[in-house]
Amino acid sequence: MVHDVLNESIKSQTVRASIFIVAILFGGLLVLCSYLLPMFPVFSRASISVDSKTVNFYSDILALIGAIMLGLPIIIHAAKQLASESMHMDELVALAVMAAIAAGNYQAAGVVAFFLLLANLIETRTALGARASIESLIRISPTKAHRLRPDGSEELVKPTDLSPGDIIRVRPGDNIPADGIIISGSSSINEANITGESLPVDKSVGDEVFSGTSNQTDIPDI
Repeated sequence: MVHDVLNESIKSQTVRASIFIVAILFGGLLVLCSYLLPMFPVFSRASISVDSKTVNFYSDILALIGAIMLGLPIIIHAAKQLASESMHMDELVALAVMAAIAAGNYQAAGVVAFFLLLANLIETRTALGARASIESLIRISPTKAHRLRPDGSEELVKPTDLSPGDIIRVRPGDNIPADGIIISGSSSINEANITGESLPVDKSVGDEVFSGTSNQTDIPDI
């Protein structure tokens, strides 16, 4: 269901999330209108009393359409989960929606489905934001590091090849390839992508620096 979009690219996730939002809002609007419709005299005439319960034909039609629009994705997802022998909260909600529809409580079915889908969308949107932030950090992470040899010369290595105790040199304008502590030199480090601080932070010997942040001025050894 909504969670499945996390297995796709950010662009396709955005498209699918937008479609879900439109469908959920439209279904929720139909259910809401089903509550408001009997208040209008022209539609209230269609109300009849069945077993001490007032039933409005137009209201039930709107609620049924909304319940189907909102409940069908949940039921399909629940069926897929059961077919794959895995359990999720959607199975219980799907059972509640189907029971409410079978009992003629279309409004209740629509409301239950609406709030579940809305909660899923909020959860998915939060996860997408976190994933986008992580991917942006990965994109700006350097692919090479200037590691110092014992004789003082430099060698280019991949950041994944660095080990605890290695010393790297970071030039002005370079992104720092790994977390570490400055052992010589000082500089201003732009940490906006980590802390959100817009101004560079002055760092000197003993200060900690983080992978993906940008060295602004001097050449520290880390």
